Amino acid sequence: MSLMDFSDTVLASTTTQPDAGNRWMIYGLFIIAGLFIGGAWSAYKAENKIGMFVAGAIGIIAAVAGILWTIGEMT
Repeated sequence: MSLMDFSDTVLASTTTQPDAGNRWMIYGLFIIAGLFIGGAWSAYKAENKIGMFVAGAIGIIAAVAGILWTIGEMT
């Protein structure tokens, strides 16, 4: 048997380890998004318009960043 008979099998079985460090950043972004969206709701209930918009904007940015980062990890 020659080396060419096994080359496809070796290439098909090669795996890479996923990078677990970026997953904690994704979890952190979703936690931050949840906290700021909750803060925006509290500010809304307290009729604090500026706090509501600031917390809501930060929460939306963190949620979108978490979603986009998750999509980037899957590809």
